[in-house]
Order: sequence, then C-alpha cells, then structure tokens
Amino acid sequence: MNILIVHAHPEPKSFTSSLKNTAKEKLEKQGHYVEISDLYEMNFNPNAFTIMAE
Repeated sequence: MNILIVHAHPEPKSFTSSLKNTAKEKLEKQGHYVEISDLYEMNFNPNAFTIMAE
C-alpha cells in the first residue's frame, strides 16, 4: 500500500517529528511504501490557498 504522511513542524526533534519517523519506520517494516511531505520544509504558505472566488 502507498501511504502519504503530511507533516508540518518547525522542530526536527519534536514529539510530532518523532511520531512521523516512528510511523514511517513501522509501516515500511510491514511492507508499505511511505512518502513524507514536510510542509514546513517546503515553506508551504497556507494563506496562499485560502482565497475564495467571489
């Protein structure tokens, strides 16, 4: 199974980052393909996508 983990946290050693890494490791050991999309690392701007059409 293909799994996408979407993550966004500024601190690489945070509890959230640890959970992401553990999930990836466990899922890969079960034979899944895991890809991580790190929004913070990509400088994702959520405000750029909140404009509503009039």
